[in-house]
Amino acid sequence: MFTAFVLLIIFVAFFTQAIIGFGGGLIAIPLLSLFLLPTDAVTIVLIFQICMVILAIKDRYKIDFSVIKKISIGTIVGCILGVFLIDFLAPDTVRLALGVFVLLYVLKDVSLKVTALFNKIATLPAIILGGGAGAIQGAFGMGGPLYVVYFNQLILDKTILRSTLIATFFVANTVRLIVSFSSNMISLDLLFDLVFYLPVFAVSLWLGNIMHTRLSQAFFRRLMQFMLIVSSLSLLVKAALGFLS
Repeated sequence: MFTAFVLLIIFVAFFTQAIIGFGGGLIAIPLLSLFLLPTDAVTIVLIFQICMVILAIKDRYKIDFSVIKKISIGTIVGCILGVFLIDFLAPDTVRLALGVFVLLYVLKDVSLKVTALFNKIATLPAIILGGGAGAIQGAFGMGGPLYVVYFNQLILDKTILRSTLIATFFVANTVRLIVSFSSNMISLDLLFDLVFYLPVFAVSLWLGNIMHTRLSQAFFRRLMQFMLIVSSLSLLVKAALGFLS
């Protein structure tokens, strides 16, 4: 029963990420932590998010490499700094700020001032945005919503957006894994577990990709907005619980 729940969580999380390009960690980490050590849950998600590059390779001609090139330098530097600065950053404060930021983005059409703010954010140098998102990703693995908000302003096509997001996460998470590798993140037992979970992960990618191709652009955008709302509320709740504890 325990193993069945873990496999179901992995399937749902990466089925979702295969459809829209993000959200796997948002779903998987808190739920897997109910059954596994939190460090093991984070490592499993990190490895599988790196493996999702398979979808980016499949749709490599759809990746917006002009955006990737601009944001990668900041992302790499930010990830490295984030890993080393984790002890100096307050995770609940970061969650609160990020949660408010994402919620404002989702509600941006309600206010012209907020819409103008995000239009200005989209014009910021990519190295700055990549550095900020990379630092948060490197320290806490929470940089995804920032990348989504930024790319959403620049990319309209659903497959280009998904492929570019996955390729960006591949860069960020690979750097994070390399820099963190000395901390013995992967034990031999966890490695065997990853191999056991791999077929379910592969099926989730296959079915998620089929679903992605069948979604309309409009529904894809609504689904992405929904996941951003879930992401924002999750961050805000975690921040509130952290401040109260």
